[in-house]
Amino acid sequence: MNKEGSHRAELYVRSLLPDSYSQRQAEVVQRLGRLVGSGVLTERQVHPCGNQLPATPAEANTDVGEWLVERFLGFNEWASTNGCGLDPAFEIREVNDTMSGAQYRALRPPAILLAEYREGELVCVTPHRDGETVRTVLDRIAELEAGTTTTYEPVADTKTDRTDARVIQQ
Repeated sequence: MNKEGSHRAELYVRSLLPDSYSQRQAEVVQRLGRLVGSGVLTERQVHPCGNQLPATPAEANTDVGEWLVERFLGFNEWASTNGCGLDPAFEIREVNDTMSGAQYRALRPPAILLAEYREGELVCVTPHRDGETVRTVLDRIAELEAGTTTTYEPVADTKTDRTDARVIQQ
């Protein structure tokens, strides 16, 4: 539940990565914790996610998978509203399941993603591409630490209002 004036950070970390990625993820978690401690952020949440997700909520086999896909659809909406791109951080790939013989599209999320919400509205997603510039999670945290954050058009958190036909755009 969001408080008046809240600035919540949601950190999504892809699990089962090499140590160098895990160390970077741990650094980001610590830095966000310090931002909560200093009052810049009111809350920090960390959400592990797997190596790949279904491309649509209808294809998710679990509630957690569906929730993650819905969240990522919201991130795509934020990027579209702000003239930004989530590529190359998000990768849509064709998967050939050798055990079942099925073919499907899957979303491979970035190793680390930061989503910020102010008073319940999505205000920033990193990493993202803004023109030719790629803004990383570490870039955004440095902005938050310095108090010089770039502002974007917020998007309402409407994750439960999506239809199954929507897919992550690349």
